[in-house]
Amino acid sequence: MKTSLCRICDSSSLEEIEEFTALHQVTSDCRPWSGGGHLVTCRSCGTVQKPHDERWVSDCRAIYSDYELYTQSSGIEQAVFEADSGMATTRSEQLLQRIAECVSIPRSGQLLDIGCGNGSFLRVFGSHAPQWKLWGSELHSRYRQEIEKIPGVERFHHGPAEELPGDFDWIVLLHVLEHVPNPVQYLDQLRSKLRTNGTLVIEVPHHIQNPFELTIADHACHFSSVVLQRILTRARYAVESFADHWIPRELSALARATDVRKSVGSPVEEASAAASIVRSRVRWLADAANLARQSADQAGCPIGVFGSSIAATWITTELDSSVAFFVDEDPSRVGRTHLGHPILTPKRAPTDVPIYLALPRGQAETIALRLQTQNPSLNLILPPEWNEEEP
Repeated sequence: MKTSLCRICDSSSLEEIEEFTALHQVTSDCRPWSGGGHLVTCRSCGTVQKPHDERWVSDCRAIYSDYELYTQSSGIEQAVFEADSGMATTRSEQLLQRIAECVSIPRSGQLLDIGCGNGSFLRVFGSHAPQWKLWGSELHSRYRQEIEKIPGVERFHHGPAEELPGDFDWIVLLHVLEHVPNPVQYLDQLRSKLRTNGTLVIEVPHHIQNPFELTIADHACHFSSVVLQRILTRARYAVESFADHWIPRELSALARATDVRKSVGSPVEEASAAASIVRSRVRWLADAANLARQSADQAGCPIGVFGSSIAATWITTELDSSVAFFVDEDPSRVGRTHLGHPILTPKRAPTDVPIYLALPRGQAETIALRLQTQNPSLNLILPPEWNEEEP
């Protein structure tokens, strides 16, 4: 096992972000996790990552042994909201709509969804392209029966995707690559499963737009636009479309396999800038947690937190027992509980208790304006501002 090499370029020149060890962590299925984790940047390629050591492997093994998708909504995929109107669609619906605006989806073909979870994307894609043959792949078989009932699904594969027979017109990796220990090697192996002129679809979190993503204990790599495109190039893919706005705070890529293996370097100045940005984001996380604690202290009572996903889970973990409720616009979550606290609509939220917006600053400002049209008396607390620069 590599314990001191970059997951992307194999460099041993890794620099630790010391401030990160003071922060709590969460799991990608929105549960509190232990603090004292480690975060490093590569001085050669600029990739932000968790060190591939025994602790990270042990944490991932424990996290995935008891993994539950979308527990806040009983398995229903999270909603994506338009910034101004607040209109909601599922993330899979939004992503497929954006993809269809960039490429023509053939009437028929064969699609493989790696890390298909409980089948959210397979359901959406199958409803829009009923003549396609769909395959789902997961490392566990927990959702096998659910997947196999989806119209158009030909097969569910339990195990590593590279062991699947045959090849595919589309291979889809939605929120998978950030969990993969060696992304370049993994994507390179997948090329044999992609047909000539086939399409690789990738969706990953964008840590620069969403620093809360850095706190996810089981994420191996944390992507910027530069890093994700560099990984695809190293793995012999040509990027056809790339966006940082299809899904808020996420990066989207459509790529095709090539026969050219490129070694793409990273200027020292670029890697240094990437390290500077992630340090500033880690400091921002500490400031965001401190502001939430100050808000609870000044209120003299537990406060509310807007959201019920990663950021809200992390803020709640940092606040310990100082959270009374969550506020969410997602109808599949309202009326349920998260971490033992009720999830309320903005209209039902108390007006005499501060509500902390656990979001990046720009998005928090937009949502605050929308929330106050629904309930003008809400006492909303915005997170700190930050430097918007990206390497």
